[in-house]
Amino acid sequence: MILSNRAKIGIAVVLIFAALGIAVLAFKEQVGKFAWEIFRLDRVAAFLNSNDAAMHFKMGNFYFNGGAYDLERAKKYFAKTISLDERLPGAHYQLGRIYFLEGKFFSALEEMNKEIELYPEFEKSYYMSGLIAGYQGNFNLAVRSFEKFLTFKPESWAGWNDLAWVYFKKGDYEKVKEAAENGIAAAGENVWLNTSLGVALLNLEENSRAVAVLNQAKIMAENMTPEEWGMAYPGNNPKNYEDGLRQMLEAIEFNLNLAMNSVDNF
Repeated sequence: MILSNRAKIGIAVVLIFAALGIAVLAFKEQVGKFAWEIFRLDRVAAFLNSNDAAMHFKMGNFYFNGGAYDLERAKKYFAKTISLDERLPGAHYQLGRIYFLEGKFFSALEEMNKEIELYPEFEKSYYMSGLIAGYQGNFNLAVRSFEKFLTFKPESWAGWNDLAWVYFKKGDYEKVKEAAENGIAAAGENVWLNTSLGVALLNLEENSRAVAVLNQAKIMAENMTPEEWGMAYPGNNPKNYEDGLRQMLEAIEFNLNLAMNSVDNF
């Protein structure tokens, strides 16, 4: 049978595509990694690397403020990671952080407990456990968790500040003052620790000192960029950084005015 030139070209094209298909199947993991690393084609990479837990974890981290911010995609890839390898370090921790941001505190704490059970030396899990418990209203667990975290990282201003926050929730202003002062001693002054200390002093009626501390916090906040504020909240949406900084400054000014009025009326 004699084939026309058009038929020959058609057969050649089919053979080329067949060869390409065989090559993709043979090297699909490499193709998937290339699709992700170069073009950020996460769905292609997830399909071609469907059994690669590390790849899914990497994509989850990217969408969890590691380059983009898409909590649904991040959650999907972290959940897939765990389904492939429930012992992959950090997977339960990251999924728990997303549940926390969604307000699903029971699920968030469950994931943190799993991470702690697998990797008890991973100190960040105790910090997140403290945050979650604090938002749940389980203040005793929150205190224990933050204190455990601080045994690993006593220089962490955030650990001391959030311990102060829990004591504030409990109404124990002496402990708020103590935690904030310990944080300043360990890490130096910053807007968060100064605010916590200033509010504690205000509630303890140490108003003159409260004015000085809160005024310093106000100066710090006024000289802070939204991006600098956001560095303290790496899991949050960058779109909210400016509003978060504004709200913090408003809270500082409110408490500073209270302290100044208390001094004037003394």
